Amino acid sequence: MKKYLLIIILFISINSNGQNLKALDNKFGFREMQFGDTVSKFDDLVPVEYSNDSSSIFYRKTGDKLTIGSSEVEISYGFYKGHLYSIYIKTKGYENSRALLKTLEEMYGKGYQRNEYIKEYSWYGKKVSLSYDENSINHNATILMYSKESLNQQKKDEKEKAKKAKDDF
Repeated sequence: MKKYLLIIILFISINSNGQNLKALDNKFGFREMQFGDTVSKFDDLVPVEYSNDSSSIFYRKTGDKLTIGSSEVEISYGFYKGHLYSIYIKTKGYENSRALLKTLEEMYGKGYQRNEYIKEYSWYGKKVSLSYDENSINHNATILMYSKESLNQQKKDEKEKAKKAKDDF
């Protein structure tokens, strides 16, 4: 019972922060890219990192605009089994990171912050989750946006792989 009460309190506190999670879910992607889009839809993607089994591949776009507002950023796009599931955005330094945090707050409201002394914020929509994590020493930040459905599929696939791998033991 205490567990459920804690979850309800957490849910209320997240929603009472003035978050606009509907906007996060409605956007369902980044710029012109939508979660679930296939790699073949874009002709300017260059692979930069592969998972061990190549089911996940991270790309950069050759013609990507590397600013968001006044923030200079690096952007990579994660595709799982050929479909967009995540966007990673990195900033360097205090000014770039904080300007991007303000942009996120303007778009989606104040993020949920577990510890007031640590610059980590989360937005939990029904379809999309977003996080902002800032290094307290150099103030570089990592922003991760991902499709919950795609992440659940990956977890399901990983469980299946683990079940099959036990036969190899």
